Amino acid sequence: MGVEPPPSFFSGKFFGITDRAGKKKAGRGNKAPGGAGAARKGSGKTPAEAPNDGESGDANPNGGGAGGSGGGGDKDGEDDKKKDEEFTTGPLSVLTQSVKNNTQVLVNCRNNKKLLGRVKAFDRHCNMILENVQEMWTEMPKKGKGQKKAKPVNKDRFISKMFLRGDSVILVLRNPM
Repeated sequence: MGVEPPPSFFSGKFFGITDRAGKKKAGRGNKAPGGAGAARKGSGKTPAEAPNDGESGDANPNGGGAGGSGGGGDKDGEDDKKKDEEFTTGPLSVLTQSVKNNTQVLVNCRNNKKLLGRVKAFDRHCNMILENVQEMWTEMPKKGKGQKKAKPVNKDRFISKMFLRGDSVILVLRNPM
C-alpha cells in the first residue's frame, strides 16, 4: 500500500466518517467537530447515523452542516438564479450593463471626487475595477493677503487602471454623455 494523502476538508474523511470500503475509520478525527455530521452526545450513534433519525442537535432544517451546504441540489440552483437576477434587474444592473457593453460610468465618491471610466469587474459590495479613468475634483486655492475671494479650480488626472473600494461609492451614473 502507498502513502495516503492528507484528508481533504470536503471529503467525508475529514470528519472521520468512513473509509472507501464504507467501514468506520479508526484514528484521529473520528469525532465530528459539530454541525450536521456530529452525533448528539450520549445518543450512542455514529456521526453517519445521527442526522438521519431526526434526533440531531442541528437546528438548520435544510440540513446544512460544515461549509453551509446541504439541503439538496435544487436549493443551490435557486440561490444562483437569485444572485443572477439581482445583478441583472436590481440596482447593480447599471454596473452589469456597463461591463457587458463596455460603456463609461460616472462614479461619485465620498471624497468629493468624480470618476469617469469603464467598469471591467465589480462585486455585490460595489468594489470595482475601472480602466481609463478620469478623476475630477475641485480645489479652493488658499487666500493671500491681498486677495478677496478665491475662485474654485477644477482639477483632473488620468488613471489607466484602478481598484475602487465599494464603501467610498455614493452614486453610479450609466452613460453620462
